[in-house]
Amino acid sequence: MTHALRTADDWKQARGELQGRLSEWDPIDLLSAGAPPDEYDALVSSLMQRLDAGASGEELAGWLGAELGRRYGHAPPVHETDVFCRRTAKWFHARWPAEPG
Repeated sequence: MTHALRTADDWKQARGELQGRLSEWDPIDLLSAGAPPDEYDALVSSLMQRLDAGASGEELAGWLGAELGRRYGHAPPVHETDVFCRRTAKWFHARWPAEPG
């Protein structure tokens, strides 16, 4: 399996950008309700690992919806999760394409 994130700088950059995307989405409105800015950090590493391994938006959406429900007892509407995950996978794979082979 090839991976898209090849250096420590790639991982650091991707992590920061992914944290920003997740915080901007604020899937269950925790940040807008005053939660600390790192509220969703527990999700970032798992999302990055899946993206780095080539996960599609659909694969991410299934995992993320279930994980939000498990961790926080609530998940956003499926459509919102699908849109976020499709956009995030497209962004990630365009920004850090996997090397062939």
